Amino acid sequence: NTYYIMKRRKRIYALCLALLLGAQAVKAQKATVSPLPQRIEWGEKAFDRSAPIQLVGADRMDADALQVLRESSLALCNEATVKLVVGKVGDKAVAKYKKLVPTQAEGYYLKVTPQEIVVAGRDASGTFYGVQTLLQLFSQPKVMQCEVTDWPSVSCRGVIEGFYGNPWSHEDRLRQFDFYGRHKMNVYV
Repeated sequence: NTYYIMKRRKRIYALCLALLLGAQAVKAQKATVSPLPQRIEWGEKAFDRSAPIQLVGADRMDADALQVLRESSLALCNEATVKLVVGKVGDKAVAKYKKLVPTQAEGYYLKVTPQEIVVAGRDASGTFYGVQTLLQLFSQPKVMQCEVTDWPSVSCRGVIEGFYGNPWSHEDRLRQFDFYGRHKMNVYV
């Protein structure tokens, strides 16, 4: 009788361990988004990070957002099963998402599904910030389905450069500007 009880306990422990590890594996695929969006809802795996992405409407896209996408590690190509649609309110490409875009300045709506990625900004800054969040989502080997609605809580977000020692070099400042863009900051003094 003791033998069967011990065997049953081992099975229960093994099942609990498997469930725990499975939950951790799903959680581990969620990318860290910084700063934390106002709202983010996660789903299952959408596709692998290396999946080819077809950029739709690049000729009408915000120039800064387009440059960031082209300089990224995304596998952009002319034909792919995953389409990336980027625009701001008023652009035909994202017209059907207009009601989902927050009304606050610099806000954006982002949705990732296995077939399509949509980044719709309230304005050019919102579009740029949405693209930055998208690139953060691609930091994991498997890109998860998600829906993000975000806008800044404060209008000025940034850094004041002030030193008691040596100031930053020109190269240091350029690296800082890249960092500010990735983290949706808009002020440098």
